[in-house]
Amino acid sequence: MGATLEQVEELQHHGLAVNGVQYSVIWYCCSDWTFLAMVYGLNSSTAKFFCIWCYCTKANIADFSIQDWPIQRTLEDCHKQCSNKTTEKRKGCVNEPLLSIPFDHVIVDTLHLFLRIMGLLFRQIIELVLNNGKKEVLETELERINVPFKFYEVQSEQGTTETKWTRLDGKDLHNILENLELKPIFNGVPATSRNEELQECKKAVEGI
Repeated sequence: MGATLEQVEELQHHGLAVNGVQYSVIWYCCSDWTFLAMVYGLNSSTAKFFCIWCYCTKANIADFSIQDWPIQRTLEDCHKQCSNKTTEKRKGCVNEPLLSIPFDHVIVDTLHLFLRIMGLLFRQIIELVLNNGKKEVLETELERINVPFKFYEVQSEQGTTETKWTRLDGKDLHNILENLELKPIFNGVPATSRNEELQECKKAVEGI
């Protein structure tokens, strides 16, 4: 990958000449969170300083009183911070960045973000349905909005039975987000159970 990175650097600093015309090149880096963290030498998304762009911590992730999180990271700071000894001083930087594309030109793939968030939220609906005997209700509601979904039982080698369900893609999850009616699913579910699931939803979102 060294030769590719050298070409990226060359184009970024010197541009590209075509038929005697010099063009400047401005690179943007767009990928999923895991890849971006790797190439910029940052900790994983579960670390204390998890953010690709700023110094938000896990303790602040659900603090909506904070109105704005400006881009704080710079390539220069990352090169310095990764050599520090403590978590507070490293700010999530564990290695020097491989790319010289600045952080204000870094974009996370929104599809992966959507799949992660919706996957966690839908899992909470699944848990509520299984805990309250509402499998048929959910299957009916998803059939109504043309989402192919079924629960099925799988038997392990040890003889135990486990409930599985159809794996959904991004299109199906988006359809669920837009059109799934939750009232029939919650109907008859004790308030305490609903509150517990809502709390679990909140925890799931905070843990993203």
